[in-house]
Amino acid sequence: MEDRSGEKASGTQGAQGVGVDTWKNKDVKPITLAELPVEVAQQVGVSGQCPDACEITLVCAGNIDRDSTLDIWSISTQKRVGPDGQTYDPGEPMPHLDDIAR
Repeated sequence: MEDRSGEKASGTQGAQGVGVDTWKNKDVKPITLAELPVEVAQQVGVSGQCPDACEITLVCAGNIDRDSTLDIWSISTQKRVGPDGQTYDPGEPMPHLDDIAR
């Protein structure tokens, strides 16, 4: 993860994600892949052989309502079935845990 705890980002070489900007948001806790449910963390990244036969899945996690539960969404270049059983097309955001909607 790219470290955003200082005035300038560090650890950008080889980073596969952008960390929480705790430099600007001092009261926000950083989030790691280890904090995500295993089934979500395992989907993150590139799979297959690029450039012709690969899939990319990105995950966004945050605690925008500042409760004890992370809100987790992902988007991918492949068709997927979500935790709710609904089918999500490529490019369609998929909620893994959206506790704001509850």
